[in-house]
Amino acid sequence: MSLLQSFCPATGELVWEGQVADRPAVLAKLALAREAFDSWSQTALSDRIDYVERYRQALVARTDQLAAAIGRETGKPL
Repeated sequence: MSLLQSFCPATGELVWEGQVADRPAVLAKLALAREAFDSWSQTALSDRIDYVERYRQALVARTDQLAAAIGRETGKPL
């Protein structure tokens, strides 16, 4: 696997890096997602809404961190 890096265009600072998935890794994750879909599709709508709402709350709790990360990656001030 190769390395993917993101640099702040304003400073050249490394913002993050990670591995690029190869075709077998992507296909393996797709297979897992297909398996998970069966149980997810049987989950009650109210439970799905609860999961999405908890995710929204987690994002809101990290708004400042997310904004700072986006600013660094795009090279723009907040």
